Amino acid sequence: MVLYFTMNKMVVTTTKLDQKTLDKLISGKILVIRVPNFVSDKLCARLSTHFLKHHEIRNYGHEIYVNGKKKVLFYGVKRIGYPFNLTYGKSSNDPIKKEYYVRALDGIRELRKVSAPFPSPIDKLRLELDELWKDGANIARFENKMMLVGMGRVINHEDIQDDESPHVDSLPPKIDLDGRFSGIIYLKVPPVGGELEVWNQFPNLSKKEKENYKFNWREKLVSPTVIRPKAGELVLINTLLPHAVKSFPNGNRVAVQSFIGYKKNKPLQLWS
Repeated sequence: MVLYFTMNKMVVTTTKLDQKTLDKLISGKILVIRVPNFVSDKLCARLSTHFLKHHEIRNYGHEIYVNGKKKVLFYGVKRIGYPFNLTYGKSSNDPIKKEYYVRALDGIRELRKVSAPFPSPIDKLRLELDELWKDGANIARFENKMMLVGMGRVINHEDIQDDESPHVDSLPPKIDLDGRFSGIIYLKVPPVGGELEVWNQFPNLSKKEKENYKFNWREKLVSPTVIRPKAGELVLINTLLPHAVKSFPNGNRVAVQSFIGYKKNKPLQLWS
């Protein structure tokens, strides 16, 4: 039996993922799915320490296009892992694209090794989706090569900008999906602040406003749905809708994340 409890009609909090709730997220009837206690306190502590001390922690850039040229913005999020967005627009022979695929399996196995004897949080998410979704769920292979799934994300209070500008997540146009979502598993949260904001609309921006990366989308958005995630919690959102992380005065926000692609009558696709 799956139990639900919620205070906001656009947010469903449940003890376990199920097909019915995922259908509501995909159709836009709800904005957020929350699954508390998805990961144990012990594993949260182990993984958050691992990510905070990782020797390959790097800035995680967010791509936008200004006058047709790519510009990479830093919103305060650091990454542990080699993200797919580094490969956008690159040829199959590009060293960066080759590196992404070479390192994909190593990244999956590293997270699995650090999590043992517990299952990796991303393995748990992928297997649960595969079991409950009518068409199953797979690790994505957009270019016929296995992709990374499960990236560590760290936000330190001194890095995050004040109320980070809302943004959406993009993919190259050749990747044909009907919907894109994000599964975020929180491992550590700051004592104050760090709320997740999600909007149920896309701002009606002019071409000039879209190309002005400093434009504040909030001026054209209604009030967002705001949640304060807890350590150990799984949160799923639609990444094609604007979302943002509020600033916080101290501490860290540590999570492991996977994108989830939806195509009607096809398995869900997971990647990072």
